[in-house]
Amino acid sequence: MILITGRSTLARELAKNLNDCIIVGKPDFDFSLKADCDRLIDNYPTPNVVINTFASIDTDEWDSLTTNYTAPVYLTYKYYNKLHQGHIINISSTSAWWSSFPDIDSKRFFYNISKYNLSEFGRQFNRKIV
Repeated sequence: MILITGRSTLARELAKNLNDCIIVGKPDFDFSLKADCDRLIDNYPTPNVVINTFASIDTDEWDSLTTNYTAPVYLTYKYYNKLHQGHIINISSTSAWWSSFPDIDSKRFFYNISKYNLSEFGRQFNRKIV
């Protein structure tokens, strides 16, 4: 089973092209809440693949950082420790390549920086587990 987190356009397109997918996200799971991340892991303990597509830009800074960085990192770590042959894919953004520029809107800045950190986490976590 492929677990796709986030009810994004990307998630729906992935599900069209992949077999045996389940898409989860709001309103059933709020990824800014640790309790909902834990509940997700309890409800779907052993998927073959986890694809994290969720993101939020229209929230305050706390929710943006929590949803776009902390939650995918937490889910990656927890699923990595549970899955023996599974794959975990975190979707970042091209915004990670150019995180800041003069007069950037604060919401865009926190979205970009969270995606930059998610990309960097992926690089560093891969080094850790090799």
